[in-house]
Amino acid sequence: MGNVQIFSPHIDDAVLSLGGCILNWKDKGVCVKINNIFTISDWTHENPISKKTYAKDISQITELRKTEEKTLASLMSYQFEFWDFLDYPLRNQFSSEDQVNMEDQLLNKIEKILNTRDSFFFPIGISHPDHLLIQRLCKRFLNKAYNIFFYEDLPYFSWGEFDYRHAFSVHQKNKSPVLVKIDFEKKMSLVKKAYASQISDAFLKSMRSYAYNKADNEYYERYWKYLS
Repeated sequence: MGNVQIFSPHIDDAVLSLGGCILNWKDKGVCVKINNIFTISDWTHENPISKKTYAKDISQITELRKTEEKTLASLMSYQFEFWDFLDYPLRNQFSSEDQVNMEDQLLNKIEKILNTRDSFFFPIGISHPDHLLIQRLCKRFLNKAYNIFFYEDLPYFSWGEFDYRHAFSVHQKNKSPVLVKIDFEKKMSLVKKAYASQISDAFLKSMRSYAYNKADNEYYERYWKYLS
């Protein structure tokens, strides 16, 4: 597999979606790096597990979330970068020119990272505009000999109103699913320690239900290999 690089729209997306796989890769000595993209933010969960109330201050929330990411990176031994693009709600004054310039910058940064040795994980992209944007930009690099995978964006994939059966049939057309057994309890323990401002009990409950396989009483994560 070589090294692994994950493109995470926000701080938390990569580990919520692939935290169990990251732990597996690290146990095998694989170098893992998370590229956190839209890291300038004033977003925290309305009902965080920390039970605190956070003021919507961009500089304070950005620093809080970066500190949380540094904590988790230390616990899980992965590398990371903060790209410091504006989160979607903060781009509401962007002109069409601003948007094009931002996308050009993102494409340039992604292209400089890609190589033919390592494995690269992008979000499948559902619901959230930032996730959809990164998935759309990723399509520019398909069919170019890169080892590209798509991860199921959690907790979005685990929400009851999301039609996973339809999504599964759609992605099967050009991707092959990879199911990975994980240590779910360890993943959740680490996530709760670090991402206290970003996740809720409802998030964790839905993710647990989604990961659980009743047939063998085990927990799994799934990602998809792009079929060139």
